[in-house]
Amino acid sequence: MKRIATLALACLFVAATVHAHDTWLIARTPHVQPGQEIALHLTSGMSFPAIEYGPRADRIARAGWRCDGQRGRINAFTEGDSALTITCPPLDEGLGVVWLTTREKGIDLSPDEVEHYLMEIGAPATVRAVWEADKSRPFHETYTKHAKAYVRVGDAAAAPDVLDPVGLPLELVPLSDPTRLKPGSTLDVRVLKKGRAISHLVVGAACADGQASLLNSDSEGLIRVPIHAPGWWLLRSTEIRARADGTWESDFTTVTFYVGGDS
Repeated sequence: MKRIATLALACLFVAATVHAHDTWLIARTPHVQPGQEIALHLTSGMSFPAIEYGPRADRIARAGWRCDGQRGRINAFTEGDSALTITCPPLDEGLGVVWLTTREKGIDLSPDEVEHYLMEIGAPATVRAVWEADKSRPFHETYTKHAKAYVRVGDAAAAPDVLDPVGLPLELVPLSDPTRLKPGSTLDVRVLKKGRAISHLVVGAACADGQASLLNSDSEGLIRVPIHAPGWWLLRSTEIRARADGTWESDFTTVTFYVGGDS
């Protein structure tokens, strides 16, 4: 139980929305019937779950789905100003997960922007120390974004393989069906980097009611997320690394799910 106590101490609640410019994938409807086409929105913004800005279809490197022992790739995208709509084929009854990863993209930041950015993502002291050591060097970062969304199909229990990692370079993996949660429960999540648990990585958890929490993964890559309210939930994390040539690279990852209202 020592791990649980440590995680509880690491959880800091704040009355705010997500503290960074995130990109998330969210189902248009959290619960669909078997055989019903599933539409999801990929959007970027500051106020989850608002649909604010839609990436272009050519930003998607790969996308896929998994449900009840079946899986496939997704190639159907519709561009819009506020969201990129992703269409998943009808799925069998159970828990469905849809995922995607974007192509790499570069960005240059001013020193003031870097300070704000590192604070937003909860960058560790080691990263801050590298940056502080030579602020005169231009900050150039190459980043990739990864996103997952869970949607319940019918009322059957989730097949065990749906909760397995889908293989994202940085991935947040719920250890139980997140669509079955109720307010007052908790969700254990494992944080993986290239399939291996990563410790001491900050993970943000935000609910549609505006409350958010920050947690640090333990030595086994685990966090425990307190589910205090119903509605849409977002988990997010960023892992940033310094390259030998003085530039930076990072992976952003998010996952969304819907919590019902009965306690």
